[in-house]
Amino acid sequence: MLAGAGGSAAAEERSIHLMPPGTVVKERFTLIDKSVPLPEGEFVFVASQVRDATHVKGEWIRQRVQLITVYLAQLDGEELRAEVLATTVLDPRFTYSKWEDEPCNREDTLFRLDLSQNRGYQQNCLQVNHITNIYTRQPPGIYSDAYVWLQRRGARLPVEVVIQATVTRIEVGERLSVTHRFNPAAFGCNVGRNPSWATSAWHPSVIGKDAERQQFVASVVEWGKALQGQIDQQLRHPRAAPVTLAGRIHRCRQ
Repeated sequence: MLAGAGGSAAAEERSIHLMPPGTVVKERFTLIDKSVPLPEGEFVFVASQVRDATHVKGEWIRQRVQLITVYLAQLDGEELRAEVLATTVLDPRFTYSKWEDEPCNREDTLFRLDLSQNRGYQQNCLQVNHITNIYTRQPPGIYSDAYVWLQRRGARLPVEVVIQATVTRIEVGERLSVTHRFNPAAFGCNVGRNPSWATSAWHPSVIGKDAERQQFVASVVEWGKALQGQIDQQLRHPRAAPVTLAGRIHRCRQ
């Protein structure tokens, strides 16, 4: 469902990158020909970016495969509560490719679920991790555009830590990668000390010592699993109607 876009059926079918920045979306949005689920609440479309694909083999006589990425933000007052990043192939006509990256290779994470069946041609990976110091300086890529947009609005950014769930789904030349970032502070959690990834209070080696942090991460993991399942079904059955995800992110006790 798209809000702030006229509310018509035609508007609901338009890809989010064709809409003006500032468009408000809820429940899900369309990117090219794919439906991307959203966490609870309203999100604002902030920026899009097109780039040549890397880690890919294909018919180089044809047009080079390009990827499009969009960034959406959710603000709770002035606080950045959550972020959504989604990437897919810009032109579905140019998808004869073999992807060479391995999105589930990393093992030192809070959670990982690799359901891939054929590396390069069929991949299905979920990774949940903690990311520290993300907005201590202007970040690269599309996050740079997001940073400028957020700064102009006086948003309070999660410089300490975010919990990130990333689903990467590849089916031959098709690709959809979705990242959801959640700011624990905006959910009432005590973020603790996070001078680096290795010494963070959310590191896998210490997260079990704090029940609230552990429960928050567990809720992101369950959300990530639901997201992974819906993205997998969409690539397997493109004509199936999308289903609104019902999961919620844990709110810590004050």
